[in-house]
Amino acid sequence: MLKAYAFVALLTIAASACAGPSFNTNREKLDERSREAGAKLQEAVELTHRMYRLLELRKGSQVEEVRQQALAAFAAARDQYEQLAKDTPLQPLKVMPNSNESKDAESAFRDYCKVLKLKYPDTERELAAIAITIVEHHRQVLAATKLSGTAADYPPIRMLMKSEAIVMDVGIVTSIVWTIAPAAGR
Repeated sequence: MLKAYAFVALLTIAASACAGPSFNTNREKLDERSREAGAKLQEAVELTHRMYRLLELRKGSQVEEVRQQALAAFAAARDQYEQLAKDTPLQPLKVMPNSNESKDAESAFRDYCKVLKLKYPDTERELAAIAITIVEHHRQVLAATKLSGTAADYPPIRMLMKSEAIVMDVGIVTSIVWTIAPAAGR
C-alpha cells in the first residue's frame, strides 16, 4: 500500500507541477476543461467541509442544505469528467516513470487500481474515466450519509472522510501518471 514517504513525494511532485491535483489530464487540448472539472471537485469537497463546520457549530438545520449542494457539485464534477473522458484520445497509455518519485506514484496508482478493483487503463481515455468512477462512488457515499447532529454521526462521517481521502489521493496520483505518460507528438 502507499507508504508515508511516497505520499510526501507525491505531494512534492504535485506542488512542482503547474497542473491541478484533481485528476488533471496534463494535455494541452483538454487543459481548460480538466482544470474546470478539478475546480468543481474541489468546490464539492469545500462544501463537504462546510457541512462538517456546521456540525461543529451545532447548526444542524443548515447541514442538509449544504449536503445537497455538495451532492450537486460532486454530480457536476462527475459530469464534467465524463465529458472530458469522451473527448480524451483512445491512444495507448504509455507510462514512463523517470524518477523515484514518479515510480512511486505509478506504483501507488497500480495499488489503487487493485484495491478499488479498477482495471489498469490501457488507453488515455480509460485513465480519464477513472475520475468518473471515483467521484461517483464518493458522491454515493455522501448521498447515503444521514446526519443527526449527534455522536451517532461519527461512524458515517469517518466513512465519508475516508472516502474523501481516497478521492483526493487517487486524484493526485492520476495527475502524476498523466505527467509521466508522454502525449502523442511530444
